[in-house]
Amino acid sequence: RSGGPRALWTGSAGYAPGLIGRAFGFDGRSELVLPLVLPGSFTVQMWVRMDDVLQRAGTGIFGLEGQGTESVNLQVNLDGRGNVAFTPGQRGISLVLGPAAAHYQHLAVAYDRATSMASAYINGDLVGAGPWSGWPLSGEGSLVIGSGSGESGGVTAPPFAGEVDEVQVFDRALDAD
Repeated sequence: RSGGPRALWTGSAGYAPGLIGRAFGFDGRSELVLPLVLPGSFTVQMWVRMDDVLQRAGTGIFGLEGQGTESVNLQVNLDGRGNVAFTPGQRGISLVLGPAAAHYQHLAVAYDRATSMASAYINGDLVGAGPWSGWPLSGEGSLVIGSGSGESGGVTAPPFAGEVDEVQVFDRALDAD
């Protein structure tokens, strides 16, 4: 749509061989912010390969954020110990999902607004679920790839180094099937 929000690449835009075709390449100094209308329930999924599974704790792989003062809504990051972690909502809980990998892994996060539950999957397996904390996502927002979403006080997660391929967003909560 003309004149509407546009994608914003911060740092060096990069591409790398992906799982299918070319992937977004992140060098640890860049991020991609995609405008998004959040319908309530949703699923975000993508293939991710980490350059180093021991990147700093809090390194953001991706995040979703809404508008306004309660902007931190979802974060998938690395925990600094070689694991992928997931925080649904306003930093209420953080779930360790499993080991990060230097090969491509499929990561997916689903939120069901009717039940207020968030679920996370690695390679199609449900690896974590928990209640959403804080304000639910809906309305205009952003999908932030390569550094996660902003935290309280405007501090963003450390940037990610690796590749992200085949990003998809659905307007419903998908399950493992």
